[in-house]
Amino acid sequence: MSEATSAERPGQVTLAGWMIIIGSVFVVITVFETVSSLHTVEVRESVERALSEPPADGLGIGTEAGLTIMRVLAMIAGACAAAAAILGWHVLQRHRGARLALTVLAVPLLLSGFVVGGFMSTIVAVAALMLWTPPARDWFDGRQRERATALTGGTPPARPDAPAVPPAAPPTPVDQTEPPAESPEPPEPRAVSGFGTPPEPAPGVTPPLAGPPVVASAKRGVRPSSLMLACTLTWVCSAMALVGLVLTGALLAGNQNRVLDEAHKQNPDLAKDGVTDEMLMTALWMVLVVFALWAVAAMVLAYLTWIGQDWARITLIVSTCAVAALALVAAVSAPPILLVVVAAGAAVYLLTRPDAAGWASGRRASGR
Repeated sequence: MSEATSAERPGQVTLAGWMIIIGSVFVVITVFETVSSLHTVEVRESVERALSEPPADGLGIGTEAGLTIMRVLAMIAGACAAAAAILGWHVLQRHRGARLALTVLAVPLLLSGFVVGGFMSTIVAVAALMLWTPPARDWFDGRQRERATALTGGTPPARPDAPAVPPAAPPTPVDQTEPPAESPEPPEPRAVSGFGTPPEPAPGVTPPLAGPPVVASAKRGVRPSSLMLACTLTWVCSAMALVGLVLTGALLAGNQNRVLDEAHKQNPDLAKDGVTDEMLMTALWMVLVVFALWAVAAMVLAYLTWIGQDWARITLIVSTCAVAALALVAAVSAPPILLVVVAAGAAVYLLTRPDAAGWASGRRASGR
């Protein structure tokens, strides 16, 4: 940052940041209520009614497929909202990367938020756009505009009571008739390392020993224990998730028929809704691959956070919040998944502690 780091935060940024935080929290709460009510008779009847009327009647989507789409969109909205709440706080701390990430997240949050009402997700999207107004851009870039320059469009005029500057005296003419003075002989060049003869040392003085130049080493701060614990927790949980996903893939490959029979038993209308066995298996494999790549990415981000990359710490916080949101939604049908929420919350708390944030920000500022 420049010398304008201590500049006062514009009102647009403060308003937008708190709108994003509060609106995202409301979206997460609404997502939790929406997902928990998808199995009720009222919601099923409303979905059937909506799919039987134009323009949805021509899509060929059954009730189960419609409920599945609503569940997926609600989970996407919850994950985006949880990440947006964390990024909104970092926006208030003048983090430019958080502002860019919020702008990207505003698009899927706006589109998927209509499943849970759409009002609060629209508020969050509008607040993200407010972060790109001219005063907000100047504050994020560390610029301060002079009021006089902004009003006049140029250099501020001089004060009328300022003393006048006297004109400079004309140069003294040089007498061309006088002969130029003889320049003294230049001194002999001083002996340098590798050239010339070095001077004799004074009597009784021991000459210094030749050796390589001493280079001062940069002092690195001690890595805080909170950051180390957060990275270790991320590595352990991601490794366990990765092992579980690999075992699930192996069981899926060896018991494909049993998996399909169980899926049809739980959802008898799959064939009626046009969901074939090939489509179901492809969707299952895609989910496994996506979550496996997510686990690997979290481990890489934890390593980059360990070596002091502040952007990796922010990205890891966003990723962990998204995991917590998805686990919270999945805990409705499987309460043991709440352990994932607890672990993710602990990691976020450790990564956002002042000592961890200050150490990572200091490393970024020093260029290491």
